[in-house]
Amino acid sequence: MDSDADGEWHDSVDGEGQGPQGPVNKMSSAFGMCCCGIFVFPMALLLLGYNEKRYVCESKNILYAESKADVMGCSNQSIREGVVYFSCDLDPASLQTFTPSSNFKSTGLGTAINFKSTAGAQTSSMWQCVESSKTETRNKQERTVFSYSQQWVSHQVDSSRFSTNQQATSARAQACPAFPNTGNPSWPADLSESTENDSAQSVKAGPFTISHTLLTGGYAGGLPIDLSRPIPLAEFSNNFQYKQSNQLPVALPIGFSNVNLQNTAVDGSSLVTCNPSKVIFGCMKIEYFKNWATHVSAVTSVDSTGFTSPIKSPASWGCSKSKFEALMPGALDFEEFLDSLHASNKMTTWLLRICGILAAWIGVFCCLKPISAAADIMGDCLNFIPCIGGFLEGMLEGIVDCILCFISCGFGVSSAFFVIAVVWVVMRPLIGAALLFASVLLCLCSAALIHQFRGDKTDQTQDETHDEKEMELVDNMS
Repeated sequence: MDSDADGEWHDSVDGEGQGPQGPVNKMSSAFGMCCCGIFVFPMALLLLGYNEKRYVCESKNILYAESKADVMGCSNQSIREGVVYFSCDLDPASLQTFTPSSNFKSTGLGTAINFKSTAGAQTSSMWQCVESSKTETRNKQERTVFSYSQQWVSHQVDSSRFSTNQQATSARAQACPAFPNTGNPSWPADLSESTENDSAQSVKAGPFTISHTLLTGGYAGGLPIDLSRPIPLAEFSNNFQYKQSNQLPVALPIGFSNVNLQNTAVDGSSLVTCNPSKVIFGCMKIEYFKNWATHVSAVTSVDSTGFTSPIKSPASWGCSKSKFEALMPGALDFEEFLDSLHASNKMTTWLLRICGILAAWIGVFCCLKPISAAADIMGDCLNFIPCIGGFLEGMLEGIVDCILCFISCGFGVSSAFFVIAVVWVVMRPLIGAALLFASVLLCLCSAALIHQFRGDKTDQTQDETHDEKEMELVDNMS
């Protein structure tokens, strides 16, 4: 089968099509998935065990910081060494000034753009033709269909890899009519692809000096760059040769070897290299972002000068010595800050729990995939029966897949609960005992399901054998 640019099917077949898989291919694919499941299942259990241990140890660190921290004000009072909590305004004079040339390697733009913050980023993208594909199936005939679109992309799209078959060429001519024969233009030499970011080495908040380590990390993630809110650039428009973006020439060369003050202009919150009324392939768009926080809250350790460093949390049952500190934007009191830390810890834990349990379930299902493949092959044989073959095939494959899904769910989820329970038995025995009971109960349910399935099959076999013996006895008496 074949399809045109709109995905419609025709009678011709080209090299892109594929026929239905045979029994050997199905079984080889099934055993490949089985091997994948053998790897995924134990990895999922390891992830779950690590996640539970991490949750308990992080909770211990938060509780230790809560018990040791002194709540400090923001006036220029004498600073006591040790664990402190503070919530203060950032000192604007201590913020770092960011420019394209000094922080983002864009030498052609120099210092035409400048802003102050704890962290900044420059993103760049190019107007390019982008290829996508999907597989369509009809009457068990598979074929790859290509489609194209014009987009701002933050990296170089290699158009030399685009498909050259008739359907792809026709679709590309419709979606990218002005696409150059040489393909997508090269990326400018003095402009980094994607995102280039930088952060301050330290900033002051009240009498405290926040270190680079705490600004960029810590338990709460520090002060990240807000990539959803670009910096308005209207105030910098006079730094460029073209004061307005609509003054840029409409007829431009395809692609730019470099980006500088002579071929760019401000367009709202972006720098552009082409007139917005005529965007062509190779046009560049550059945006700048920063962290917008003006007030921060932190729990950390400080020295006599107010410089921050991680809190040294002692070892406890199941948890080794560790370092802990946290910084958040905004004005929070100590209780609100601690509630946020605990909520973040729980959210991360539940996210990893769900991922680990689903991965364990999928891993067991993949291990059982050869059984599903065998049913698929048998279904292909049933499909040859006139009139009802397709119905029998679908029913057999559906029943087998449902049974395997229930069995894999039972064993996968129960194994996941068992690992979680074991970790909690070691670290928190009362909670672990309840979880261990739940995991054993799930295992018993799965075993009962398998036993019931096998028992029904055994009873059916015994009934058939009994009927055969009765028939044989009647024949002998005759």
